[in-house]
Amino acid sequence: MINKQMKGSLATAIAASLIWTLTTSCIQTSRGSWGNGAGSAPVSAGPVIQQPVKLRLLDASRMPADTFKSAVTDLLLKRQPMITIEPVAYPEGTEWKALLASASPDLALVPLSELDSGQAANEWLDLSGIIQEMTSEARKLGQLPKDTDPLNGAEKIRSTEGTYGLLPPGKGASLYFNKDIFDKFGIPYPAEGLTWGETKELTSRLTRVDREIRYVGFAADRSFLLNVMSKQAPLTNPQSERTQFMTETWNPWLAALKSVYDVPGMEFEGADRGFSKNRFIQKQDVAMWAGNFIYPPLAEPHQRVGRIQLPGFVSEPVSRAGLPSGYFFAVPKTSRHPKEALYVVASLVNALNRSKLEAVALGELSSKFGDVLAGQKDLNTAFREAEELVEIRRKAGQIP
Repeated sequence: MINKQMKGSLATAIAASLIWTLTTSCIQTSRGSWGNGAGSAPVSAGPVIQQPVKLRLLDASRMPADTFKSAVTDLLLKRQPMITIEPVAYPEGTEWKALLASASPDLALVPLSELDSGQAANEWLDLSGIIQEMTSEARKLGQLPKDTDPLNGAEKIRSTEGTYGLLPPGKGASLYFNKDIFDKFGIPYPAEGLTWGETKELTSRLTRVDREIRYVGFAADRSFLLNVMSKQAPLTNPQSERTQFMTETWNPWLAALKSVYDVPGMEFEGADRGFSKNRFIQKQDVAMWAGNFIYPPLAEPHQRVGRIQLPGFVSEPVSRAGLPSGYFFAVPKTSRHPKEALYVVASLVNALNRSKLEAVALGELSSKFGDVLAGQKDLNTAFREAEELVEIRRKAGQIP
């Protein structure tokens, strides 16, 4: 599927994979376990830096000043008041790699698409030793539970050589696509800004049988997608303390996602969260996969994979400004304060706590939406049954 030159470059590149640090528990429902859900996320642990230090952050996402203040400066002031952070200014027409070489920042927020090239250029510091040192310090202070570290809120990008990047919680959510399948059928690759309607159209063109191979246009880690959506559109009403599935947001969102599975020839993956991902990586007959970070290049099997952000909906809610999706934190080898840089990241990547009610609501919705995709229920019936199950559990005292 790939030429010898590509195999050589893949062999020498980082075999990047996600060890997703789960900051939340699996959601238990009457129908089974649905992961990526809820629970209380541990706050950043470890000592507060006592000596003033000023760090430079290369922000390749170019966050607006007000977003940078709320997502970076304000959080850092609360958790590490002795650390100040200065964004590296971007002169017009300057590339982030040029600034990395000239400005010598202490920390960088760069696109996931640049992960392998940055590693191949030997730009990033292996963070494993620093994380171990931070963990030891926090253990001595009795601040950490077992099997956690001060960066437990982050998704860690690891290779066989070390840890080279840190993702904010859920920010690795992406649509991955197999370039070989798109090339085989002469279909242009999906681009940033793809909608779910356009995803359905691509799925229709890619779901086919060719030379006795059955290709599926789309597959997804659905529980993860619902978790991502729930961070934009609440599942519960905090005033009434009741679920609110049947809303102007959730109805069209889930209808759009369902429409992709309604494409003739599409397959319902069932409740196995790892099935669709493994099929995309190993069997290589899935054209697009929506889920969490599995960034290429992949060592085994060799596969040409592209990545864009998750498809969007026609109507998106206005969300609270935060760290951008599709970017990861790395510490350049030129950093003067690598440990302090990681304490900055630890202060910024905490996942928001989710109430027990929200956790149960997400779990029941995930289960019932699976019934919808399997053709066993319509959306309204699924919403109603999920709300009823949450209310039964609340009345039974199972939801504090």
